[in-house]
Amino acid sequence: MSMSPDEMAEALRHAFQQESQRVNEAAKRAVKKTAKETRKVVQEHFTFNNCTGKYAKALTVSTEYEDSFDIRQIVNFKKNKQYLLTHLLEYGHAMKRGGRTLPFKAKAYPHMIYGQEYAEEKLPENIRKEIEKSK
Repeated sequence: MSMSPDEMAEALRHAFQQESQRVNEAAKRAVKKTAKETRKVVQEHFTFNNCTGKYAKALTVSTEYEDSFDIRQIVNFKKNKQYLLTHLLEYGHAMKRGGRTLPFKAKAYPHMIYGQEYAEEKLPENIRKEIEKSK
């Protein structure tokens, strides 16, 4: 079987395109999986008294941007303006009596940082697993 250089180039281009598509699909699945896992990790680190549960329920995974080669998902607060509390809970805040030192400062309840660390650690691992699984 003989091929002309143009046919060979077209065959190689097609093979590379298929492989690129497979890897992109696997990476997108890994991003979606990691985002869902990250949401759970953040919720597990809620150490504060969440009486009404509104803060936990408002935490969502949303797709910020997606095209054929790229996807960006974020874990954030979409409902009930709960995102306004995140910085205050994460870092603490001054109390009505004033001051930023104890006992006049509200205790910090870090929780989002754990999700960030988890996502940074797990995403490359999940991408590798999804690519291997799709072979």
